Amino acid sequence: MLLLVVVLPSCAGDGDFGNDDIVGRWQPVEEEGYDEYMGEREEYSYTYSNDPEDYEIIMEFTSDGKVYEYDAVDNEIDDEGTYEIKDGKLFITSYDYEGEKEVESSNIVSLTSSRLVIENREKYEYGEYYLKMTLKKVK
Repeated sequence: MLLLVVVLPSCAGDGDFGNDDIVGRWQPVEEEGYDEYMGEREEYSYTYSNDPEDYEIIMEFTSDGKVYEYDAVDNEIDDEGTYEIKDGKLFITSYDYEGEKEVESSNIVSLTSSRLVIENREKYEYGEYYLKMTLKKVK
């Protein structure tokens, strides 16, 4: 399963992003969010250093709609799939270890030539999860 966090500032201001805007390699810079369970909320915030052992992954989006998750230390592909940007959302499709299709979506908060901010929010029976992640383009 691809990690996206990743968890994307608006180049157009209205959520009108295209697949070409995201093409390249992206490294996590910071994340913030919370996990709430049965009324108790645990908030967190983290700023990544430039040490690959700290940020651990690099996401690469290609012009032909493919996405790769690389291990930042050894630069080997950990996972791969496809992506689509539609209606201000980033959809990533991949397959788990049992061959089951998984589609994850993230709201694109903003996307420029050098910065991507995405957020995920999921409500479940006993709580809620929220993650906002900022990434910088590295290539």
